[in-house]
Amino acid sequence: TSCGLHTRYNSKDSTTYMANNTPFNIQYGSGAVNGYFSNDNVQVGDLTASGESFAQITNAAGLSGGYKGGKWDGIMGLAFPSISTEGETPVFFKLVDQYPNLSRKFAYYLPKNDDGSGQLDIGAENSEHYSGSFVDVALTQESYWETKFDKMEVDGSYIAGESKMIVDSGTSLLTAPSKYITP
Repeated sequence: TSCGLHTRYNSKDSTTYMANNTPFNIQYGSGAVNGYFSNDNVQVGDLTASGESFAQITNAAGLSGGYKGGKWDGIMGLAFPSISTEGETPVFFKLVDQYPNLSRKFAYYLPKNDDGSGQLDIGAENSEHYSGSFVDVALTQESYWETKFDKMEVDGSYIAGESKMIVDSGTSLLTAPSKYITP
């Protein structure tokens, strides 16, 4: 199969699975996937999102080698429902709704090399993975985690003035408008 050696979800192993079967196609920057929607409880650490609707990928052949050789088994969207495939409530939002004691924030840590382990914190952040303090930044739109910056500089050189930006945990790309990038 196109899933290679990755762990696969099997609805037959779940007592809380509910069939949905609505087909989907998603085009990521790294390629296309398709399959159908399922509903089940989704556990993230000690938290469970009850009755979560999720896209069950049955064909990942369009994804790049990064997926096939990656040390991860799936994709969990952290953006807003407004850009989810069928308007579903993503796991993060369902968890903070079902667990009112959680703060409406998440943090992720990416290791510096392949030997380390990454971490996703929902409702908090782990101070072992950063120094200094956070600065709250207002969102300009609730689709992606979209905000704006006042100016961009690289090594002290002015690159751009005020512009929108997206903080995206689901990509390895760093992009900007073509007028600011020289190939």
